[in-house]
Amino acid sequence: TWGKSRMPTEERKFVVVGGGLVGVCSAYYISRKIPNSSVVLIERQSDVALETSFGNAGLFCPTSLFSGPRASPKFVKAVFRSLNPFATHSDVPSEMPTVPSLTTPLLYWGAHFLRNCTTERCEHNTIVQSTLVKHCITATENLLDELQTTTGSGWWRSKFDWLFGETGNVDATIERNDGLLHLYHNTAQFQAGVDKAQLSIAEGMSNVKVMDCQSCQATFPWLKNWKPNIPNESKSGCILADDDWSADARKFTSLVLKSLLMGKNRFNVNLNTHVTEIVLDDTKRRAVGVRTQHGDMIEADVVVVCAGVHTAELVKQSLEIKLPIHGMKGCSLDLLECSNGPTVAFADHSSGKLNFQVTPYSGGRVRVVGFAEFSNDVSCHPKYEEQLIEYTRVALPNMTWTRHSPLWCGLRPMSPGTHRPPIPLHFSLTSSFCIPDNVPLIGQLEGLENVYVNCGHGTYGWTASAGTAQ
Repeated sequence: TWGKSRMPTEERKFVVVGGGLVGVCSAYYISRKIPNSSVVLIERQSDVALETSFGNAGLFCPTSLFSGPRASPKFVKAVFRSLNPFATHSDVPSEMPTVPSLTTPLLYWGAHFLRNCTTERCEHNTIVQSTLVKHCITATENLLDELQTTTGSGWWRSKFDWLFGETGNVDATIERNDGLLHLYHNTAQFQAGVDKAQLSIAEGMSNVKVMDCQSCQATFPWLKNWKPNIPNESKSGCILADDDWSADARKFTSLVLKSLLMGKNRFNVNLNTHVTEIVLDDTKRRAVGVRTQHGDMIEADVVVVCAGVHTAELVKQSLEIKLPIHGMKGCSLDLLECSNGPTVAFADHSSGKLNFQVTPYSGGRVRVVGFAEFSNDVSCHPKYEEQLIEYTRVALPNMTWTRHSPLWCGLRPMSPGTHRPPIPLHFSLTSSFCIPDNVPLIGQLEGLENVYVNCGHGTYGWTASAGTAQ
């Protein structure tokens, strides 16, 4: 059943490597599932959720996951279409990552991805994915209810009223904004979106509305001047997924950490601590702890690695195990003191390789997110900021702002799809979790008695963090 674990249930000392959404949620469930055990969470930054969980779009979007896995025969055809030198900007699907250069890790990742693009694997992954999504919805709702109890905070299911107080130096007042809007201005893209919406409706996500452009603009007046360059002959439209929602992922992570610190179990968090090695005993089958950048040894009965894209490097260097995890770079800006901005999060499927998404927060803050570039380089080039600002002015010409935050760049940890061996996990990933971009790698590393991984969530870390941690 979903949520079952092969982890030992007796008293143990756990070390969780990685303080993002997935790592903190994993520490939370370990602490709750094994009451008499101690948990040490290790994070290399000065606070939790300062990397991929910091500047993402903040979308909890289970509706999108019901539309089927990206690894499919159709996606292979789309790849070849994107290689056409005569293809226009809007001909390239917004979910198509850019590949700046071919590297050995990327080729290794791509080979695993292509194995999942057959009709047989796609059908299997679709079934597995549906099961995952339903589990993640339930797990997230249960976690929110538990946080209400452990932190004394309120939880309501309406817009902009999720209030949780403060956590450390982070303002943890979190607003939940219901709904995710998908925008199309191309007939083929809109029809593909409608087909996906029908799949979601068939799976029970009944709050999905398909609207033509006029109805959408009437519902959301701020869209009146959206993309004024839309060709008149194109059939544009919108799809509103009301079961999806958006919230600040970093603040949520801080709230989960607050609950852990308030709990009765033994829990510690080590910040500014970089794990350089998983240390094995003489048999090379059991971890005895982890070593930090200072040479210190932190002892452990069980090690759980939730370090996102850095998981692959740590596991390879320490254990000589190769995992197909590759970074996909994304960038974001927070526009501040905004006026005439959107009232609901949206994804602009006409933006091509820019992969443009917008999430409004309270206090006049609007986050704009873009790019899907296969890279393990997290550096921020000024061109990313220029393109985000330029496209924002085109997509939302009536919105104004006085300033914006520094550009943020992060790496989404992508894994290529469900696998049969040779992926070295005790759990058969053919029966594990699957999401459109990838399947998170969840389970015990083969050949090791007490080392587990929970990583590779790609663009759906917010949506799948509680479910996969559980």
